[in-house]
Amino acid sequence: MLDTLLEKTERLEILYDQKLADLANLRQSLLQKAGLFELAMSKQTPVKLGDLEDALLFVDAGSGFDTAAWVCRETGAVLWHGGDTDDVEPLPVDIDDAERYVPLPDKREFGLGKPLALEFARTQLPACYEQVCAMFSHRGAYARFKDLLERHQSLDAWHQWEAEQTRQALREWCTDNGLTPAD
Repeated sequence: MLDTLLEKTERLEILYDQKLADLANLRQSLLQKAGLFELAMSKQTPVKLGDLEDALLFVDAGSGFDTAAWVCRETGAVLWHGGDTDDVEPLPVDIDDAERYVPLPDKREFGLGKPLALEFARTQLPACYEQVCAMFSHRGAYARFKDLLERHQSLDAWHQWEAEQTRQALREWCTDNGLTPAD
């Protein structure tokens, strides 16, 4: 029986390695079709993770307004646009050039909103998971969620966990877009 399990484990490991190679080939193929293969294979541009975190907060705070941020693929500079705000430098005329600038998604596009709160509740406060799910089926969920976290003395843990998950999502986004996150 142990031999059978070992054989199955070895076959699964081989299959897993094959699937990883298939995914890498698929990614390379998609990048080639999108015209980004050369960019992805060239030296990656460093971008400050702190600048990305600030830009993400800016974009998220302006939800529903005309806020956006981009990263210059050549320099790693983060560019911001704040709708009617004059506090930010004018954007380059070629900001829509995907080969030069990549737009930064908002928290929702990163899956850092409701799914993140539900995952935290599931893993850190399992006794409250159903209650948190119910909260997020109505407006004002985050205020009620944070009240619950305070009652369970988990607000600091939530903020730390949310920050870690945000940094991880930004690192993955950088890698996917030919950028290198610099701490």
